[in-house]
Amino acid sequence: WPSFETFRPMLQLVFSLSVPAVFLLCRWGLRMGAGASLLAAGLAGVNGLNLWIVSVGLAGHAVTLVTLPLALAATLAALRERTLQAALLAGLIVAAMLLSFYSGALPLYGSAVAGLGLVHLLRGPRRAEVVKTGLKVAAVVLAFGLVAHLRFLQVLPLYFRQGFTEGWHVPDFSPVSQALGLTPFALVTERLAQQDSASWFTADGIALLARGLSLAGGLLCLVALTRRDWERSAFLVFLGAFGALALYLRMGPHYTYGYFKLLSLASFLLLAGVAQGISGLWGWRTGLAGIIPSSD
Repeated sequence: WPSFETFRPMLQLVFSLSVPAVFLLCRWGLRMGAGASLLAAGLAGVNGLNLWIVSVGLAGHAVTLVTLPLALAATLAALRERTLQAALLAGLIVAAMLLSFYSGALPLYGSAVAGLGLVHLLRGPRRAEVVKTGLKVAAVVLAFGLVAHLRFLQVLPLYFRQGFTEGWHVPDFSPVSQALGLTPFALVTERLAQQDSASWFTADGIALLARGLSLAGGLLCLVALTRRDWERSAFLVFLGAFGALALYLRMGPHYTYGYFKLLSLASFLLLAGVAQGISGLWGWRTGLAGIIPSSD
């Protein structure tokens, strides 16, 4: 299609905005160090799965890769500052996100914010202010996202009658390595499997390498959780919310396509954990270098 020749570059330009969006979430939302935030943003920008999704023209998904990290960062800022300006900014970003991809963005943002609000209500001393801030953000989202809300209410009966859409007909649940951008999507893997290649660059070779790197990524996330110099609690809340949603999609409706979309949209969080873990290892190395005397 001639129109696709300009549409695809435009989506790739939109996706490039996810790099500063992830940086803002990590630096000012999760309060990670500048180096770790920059690393997380860089990893998000070269994520293989998301690059593929953008290239095939999933516009709403591409926009959500930018707006979801921004929405979470703005929500964290609103809960900290508890001002009308912060609530207005958070509400505007959330409304823009819902206008772009309501059915895909709402479950992730909703579950993350529900968990975040619950933690603040249980731990925070000023519960009334937390509730007021939440109501302000909700009011802004309701007002500026009215068109999206009405449209979703129109199509909601279709979900009950026809069930979830199959999308790209994803046959199985995707591995976590796809969220880390390490494993090509199934269509790419099948193409590699058809090629005669004696090198390691085959479907099986890539899958084996991805498993090892996924294990390393999980260990780095554990290292990140040992650090206390960042918003570890918010990271755990987001991770728990997305994990619970993923578990529901697997154990409940057995929705493989939705699980695939979730891995893509939530990939930035895993990459933030990996980057923070790498930063932690580097900090340990620097600390040991100061303790252990040099042999020179």
